[in-house]
Amino acid sequence: HRLYALWAFLAMTGCRRGEALALQWSDIDWDRRVVTIQRTQSGWGTKRVANPPKTPSGRRVVALSDYVLEVLGKHREEQNIEQGAAGSEWNDGGWVFTTRHGTWLAGGHVYDSFKRLSEQAGLPGTVRPHDLRHAMASYWLAKGIPVKVVSERLGHANIAITLEIYGHLLPNMQADAAEKMDALFFESEPKRAADGPQKLSKTSKHRGTIRGAGCE
Repeated sequence: HRLYALWAFLAMTGCRRGEALALQWSDIDWDRRVVTIQRTQSGWGTKRVANPPKTPSGRRVVALSDYVLEVLGKHREEQNIEQGAAGSEWNDGGWVFTTRHGTWLAGGHVYDSFKRLSEQAGLPGTVRPHDLRHAMASYWLAKGIPVKVVSERLGHANIAITLEIYGHLLPNMQADAAEKMDALFFESEPKRAADGPQKLSKTSKHRGTIRGAGCE
């Protein structure tokens, strides 16, 4: 699909739709493998404008994976071909995601295209481009990425916002955390021989102490 690079960018970076549509090629640092989010598209029709993020944390540097860099590189090559085909009708605003004439993509058009493709793929018609952002954040948290890192990548004003939106995912991680604590403390505990008990190691002694302690 012509907008494949946009879908991949949204899904893999967690950026907002408006942030992606206001992205310029100069915002991408290919050597450092990062993109700077420093503006967002807002408004409708001919009144669309690019404004700075609402909060200082909204202006952020997002690391890009090999996959995203490859997709963006191919997208740039395809855009150069479209620019050559458009000739003098090309509007060179430096935008990454554009129409076939280099102009801004409308947020509504992006939403309709995504919804149509989602339905063709058998996904619910209620799926929105913004849900790609939620999916990335949920996956990262489920994999144990620190909340602060996820919050910074999403551009939230503070961690409290991240916890308010995704806090329901964290209790499900407590059991896994408890098992990891066991592994950390007791993974070296010696096994008892079949013909009698072995001398307890320091780890085993500590285990008895921990079990008997009235810790809070």
